[in-house]
Amino acid sequence: MTAPSPPAGYRPPEQFRYSSVFLAVASLVALVASIVVFGALLWFLQGRPEGGSVSFGLGEIVAVFLVCLATYLVHEAIHGLVFRLLGYRVSFGFAAHVPAFYTAAFGQFITWRDNLLVGVAPFIVITAVAIPLLAAPLPVALVAYLVLLVNTSGAVGDLYLTWRLWRTGREALFYDADIEHNYVFEPANDTAMVAE
Repeated sequence: MTAPSPPAGYRPPEQFRYSSVFLAVASLVALVASIVVFGALLWFLQGRPEGGSVSFGLGEIVAVFLVCLATYLVHEAIHGLVFRLLGYRVSFGFAAHVPAFYTAAFGQFITWRDNLLVGVAPFIVITAVAIPLLAAPLPVALVAYLVLLVNTSGAVGDLYLTWRLWRTGREALFYDADIEHNYVFEPANDTAMVAE
């Protein structure tokens, strides 16, 4: 697929790509870090658990799967809500090659600020809601812990995009043609304000 023509005052685009290998490794690192950090916080808030083992039956396995799925869906719904509040048309889907759920505003130029807001919103909202729930009674606290693990490891792509945003000028525009073709348009002049 070819990139759209640059808007007036912008250079031809550069293609933005996510590395599936990098995202997989970063997601694993984020998961391990989350287990340690949120686990320590859970331990601090709940005290030392009685006994030393945990067993799972079929019901618990199904419950864990449903919590993970719900976390991904809520995460993407928050992306979609922020996109809609900012005036964009939203598409939802599943990218099998990553594999991951996604929310996108295909075929629309997205400003630097809007991309930043959309990117960080689910991570901030879900983390802000789930951390206080680690102090709730154990069934709720354990669900909150699982939500934090899933959301943090699943937000790696969003956090990577946020890091890349800081490396572009704040006047940059972003354009997703489809799930595999994403473009960054920088202003044509050299005096564009650059993020510090």
